Amino acid sequence: MGFSANVISTPNKQVSTPVNLPNSIELSKAEVEFLLTLIKNSTFSGNMIELVYDLAYKLQEYHIKINQ
Repeated sequence: MGFSANVISTPNKQVSTPVNLPNSIELSKAEVEFLLTLIKNSTFSGNMIELVYDLAYKLQEYHIKINQ
């Protein structure tokens, strides 16, 4: 796993680097189950509930898809 920066700062100038993100990702069954368990065992504040719900829903749908 690597880290990348959007902006690289030098002493006198700032250089932006393009970010290339894949359109989709592949997760293993174990990775999806880990993320769902992590969500299940976590506490979220009110302003995060909709985002967490949507994420959990997508993960559950993906889990169903890879188990067929």
